[in-house]
Amino acid sequence: MSRSFILVRLIPEKSALWTSYFGVQVASTLVTTPFVALRILPADLGLYSFEPPTNMLFLISPEKPVGFDREYYFALTPASDDEKRTLTIDPPLQSLDGRPLYLHTCPCFRANAFLPADAEAAGTGRLSRLLDEANFCFFRDEVLHDREERRQRLQSYQKGRRVSGLDREIIGDSWQSFSDSPPAEYFQDPNFAGIYELIECANFFGVESPSLHRELLLYRQLTKEYSWQGVSMSISWLEDTRELMTGSDIHVVNLALVDEQDKSSGDTPHLSPDFLSTANTLRSMRIPLDGAPPPPQVQKTIEELMWDWDEDPEPEFPWAPKQTLPIPLGDIKFIAFELFGTILDREGAIRDALRMLIQPSAQTPSVNELLQLYIEYEALRCVGHPDTPFIDISRGTLEDVANRLDVPVGEDALKTACDCITMPDLYADVILAVQALHAHGYRLLCIQPGDAAAFHRSQHLLPGELELLDPTMSTALHVPTPSLYPTLFAHCDAVLPSVTRHQILLVTTSRYRVVEPAHDAGMASAIIRRPGNLESNVDFGETEVAAVINVDSLGSLCDALSGLLGQTIEPLCEA
Repeated sequence: MSRSFILVRLIPEKSALWTSYFGVQVASTLVTTPFVALRILPADLGLYSFEPPTNMLFLISPEKPVGFDREYYFALTPASDDEKRTLTIDPPLQSLDGRPLYLHTCPCFRANAFLPADAEAAGTGRLSRLLDEANFCFFRDEVLHDREERRQRLQSYQKGRRVSGLDREIIGDSWQSFSDSPPAEYFQDPNFAGIYELIECANFFGVESPSLHRELLLYRQLTKEYSWQGVSMSISWLEDTRELMTGSDIHVVNLALVDEQDKSSGDTPHLSPDFLSTANTLRSMRIPLDGAPPPPQVQKTIEELMWDWDEDPEPEFPWAPKQTLPIPLGDIKFIAFELFGTILDREGAIRDALRMLIQPSAQTPSVNELLQLYIEYEALRCVGHPDTPFIDISRGTLEDVANRLDVPVGEDALKTACDCITMPDLYADVILAVQALHAHGYRLLCIQPGDAAAFHRSQHLLPGELELLDPTMSTALHVPTPSLYPTLFAHCDAVLPSVTRHQILLVTTSRYRVVEPAHDAGMASAIIRRPGNLESNVDFGETEVAAVINVDSLGSLCDALSGLLGQTIEPLCEA
């Protein structure tokens, strides 16, 4: 459909999917109207194009452009003789009110995709108008000239508007400035490229005055307000705060300004003695008025002046982080594994559930992007509702993801996806690695989540060498929290009374809330960062505590223990 005239409409809620959940909700309230445009691919104009290519839409209107872009247009035939540039379309387009039509060359509007997905192949929205080769070549050359001229005008215009201070002094070319442009926090901005709907042309009778400029102005203002990182968490916090304040009783505090003895009398009430005493004290203080000399200041002694060095405001810099050495590996007796990420493939189960729930298409995000969205919504639900069963949190998180993408889901599909999440499979290297470690005398423990009932169907997959700990002390979904450490230490002491905390190795895939508490408790830790595992590869920047071992699989953990402890574990881990 390149080089074609189409009837389209901006879809704000689809175009705003990159902003946030609340941005999509607000965008759905914007009302947009169809308009006629000439669709061109960047390659047709000799411009660089990304894959998939972004469509360029040139607006057709019965009104000429105004303002900065008032010179950038073509008059469509039949046109008056005083027009500088004209284009011929066969057959000609007509406006509803009989006015002449103009094709705007600047600015052009970008379209990432057209909906419905099969409408483009079926020719929906395409008007039976043609632009022959000679007219197109003329259009192409003039558009490239207009774009370059407009770019140079914008540069000179913005350069002239750069000012400094209250005197509005023009900033010179050699000046340096920290305020060239206002800060923007877009993190997935598609550069104002929207998603448009192809409109059936059966009821098209003529070109109307488009409202696209106003619609895009509202849409771009919306994206500025709802696209910064953390907007969903901030709005959710605000809604929860308002709900809490609305549901709470308002307590009226008596300031005791009126004397209690005068309440029952018919005389005019008097202020209480305590309030009068405070007011008289304030009134007696000498406050200099405008033009009055300031009160005399007491001269400070030399000893007092010596300690005045810190009275002026100065910037406060944070202390440099203190690097803490990791717990050294001792004679390891116990290895405690986190159930998810090291033994069971939780993220793989979530990916499978999302594939079943949301059918992939050109408009939906990739599976990794869906997984990031799921983890974000799950974390928000865990923080807001820590005592909710895991099944309910998974179900609510899947509904959040579906609502964010505007995908309807049925009850059966939702139940099937929840069952998939609660039945993760073992990683491929678990059996051999567990057998090898157990053969070398290590006692192997497995920390399961507090809501163990949700994962009872996966327990039969675990190797017999793994001993499950009592989950009653754990409140996390899939992370071994410090509340479980007393249970872990008591279990190890009951099995081997002489064991010390340095002889326990905690294996996890999450640095957050695991490595530092384990270090404080006296345990060494190992981190497994499997390729493609999102949670284990999150970078939290510089931290004060480092893990003793950093590997990418359980087989690599065997190799690392073999090198650090002088044991030969590697042959037993070979497939």
